Amino acid sequence: MKLCMIAYVGITEENGQYLVNDKIGRMVDDLAVHFDHVHFVGSATKKDDQTYYPNGQSILTYGFCANNISVTAVGISDGRTSPLQKLIIWLKRIPTYTKQIRQVNFVYIMMPGFSPFLAHLLCRRFGKPYSLYFGSDWQEVALFLSKWTGISRIFYGPYKWLSSWAEKTAVTHSQFTVVHGSQVLSKFKHLTVPVVETVPMVSIEPKHFYRREDTCQGKVINCLYVGILIPRKGIDYLLEALSLLVSKGYKINLQLVGSGDHDYQEQLHKLIQDRSIGEYVNFVGQIADLPTLLSYYRQADIFVLPSQGEGFPRVIYEAMSQGLPVITTSIGTIAHMLIHQEQALLVDPRSSLALCDGIERLIKESKLRRTLIRAGYQFANERLSQGTSSEQFLALMRKHYTMLDSQQ
Repeated sequence: MKLCMIAYVGITEENGQYLVNDKIGRMVDDLAVHFDHVHFVGSATKKDDQTYYPNGQSILTYGFCANNISVTAVGISDGRTSPLQKLIIWLKRIPTYTKQIRQVNFVYIMMPGFSPFLAHLLCRRFGKPYSLYFGSDWQEVALFLSKWTGISRIFYGPYKWLSSWAEKTAVTHSQFTVVHGSQVLSKFKHLTVPVVETVPMVSIEPKHFYRREDTCQGKVINCLYVGILIPRKGIDYLLEALSLLVSKGYKINLQLVGSGDHDYQEQLHKLIQDRSIGEYVNFVGQIADLPTLLSYYRQADIFVLPSQGEGFPRVIYEAMSQGLPVITTSIGTIAHMLIHQEQALLVDPRSSLALCDGIERLIKESKLRRTLIRAGYQFANERLSQGTSSEQFLALMRKHYTMLDSQQ
């Protein structure tokens, strides 16, 4: 039996080998054991793209291990791509998607987006069963998916309506759909097809957990952000909050782990210069090595995620598993899944003052801090003990698509 995975994720190329996100890579390798062949379709990035090749080096490091995996690259589009360019890329994907879909038995499509929606249409055209994975809420991140939706709110209404129709249509005809977060789950719960919440797609295992009772015990407070550096993550608001805290006399050290949009990073550097907070901020860059990444979590006192639009970020699980109190924004699935002042401190998005006040509370209130550490650790432990995403996918296939066992 052959599987095709059509992913929205970017892929890079080094020395003739395609590289992917390690979470996706491990999942595909695990699935390959159960299929005759796995065709992986990803979006190829360009060598001059500073988001994926800062300093000429790929931020992605995982190469597929299984011999029965083939990779097909298609053009990439992101928030910087114009509507016309997106349309051209979209049209160019049709023959590639068609070829891959027609030669497999089952298709796994990663949503959201109109290109995945196109893949679903082709599956229906050629009578191929498929399942969906929603990594985030399409409408919530819509304003960050392209320039025109962010610049002109006039287009957001039609875009929101069209994307809502597209995702419901795709879900309705799927064998099953896996979604990231309870907010997305609630959107489709009225449909008659199976829709379940995904198990976290993270690299953390029980052996990596790190228990501690409290943080913020030193003279300097170490704050940590981990993630891609793009406008949607709200790092500029975090820097403004840092400036406010410094003006209040707090000794703060902010570590920014990750790489991302080159133009946005330039904006961040200018903001740091304008606020004279350069000595308090450290751009660490991308960390691919898990032990090194865990060391940053363990050296930190507070984890901050000021995002403006998300599914449920894996970095929250990572921070909680390392005994860190978490402060993040009350958006979408995050607000649905986390209890304010118990598992995390939730603040308004796009507010540097709210971030400043929240960080100050965690510095001052030891009882709150210890509550967040204890409850957050328990939350991560419970969620990460549910098995892997590949195990969940296989179980759903066996339940809702019985040909998996009969063709093995």
